[in-house]
Amino acid sequence: MADMILLGLAIICTAYFMVIVFYAGMGTSFAFIWLFFAALCVFLVYGKWYYARNMERIPRWVPVSVVTTCIAGKIWTASHSGCR
Repeated sequence: MADMILLGLAIICTAYFMVIVFYAGMGTSFAFIWLFFAALCVFLVYGKWYYARNMERIPRWVPVSVVTTCIAGKIWTASHSGCR
């Protein structure tokens, strides 16, 4: 289920990037961040798939670091979003 959500978010991010570029042009500041977010979502789906098939070969610190970074990013985003 999480895989489909992440892939859906990747599609939405890519579509949003295309809308920004279509209406405002390629020189728009921070337009490419949406392509980065799309690639990140796809990378997370692939990483989860790869980890499920190769758990014994991947050191434990790798998935712990990925989850910690995702949670820290979510906390940072929530604290800086202006919803205080």
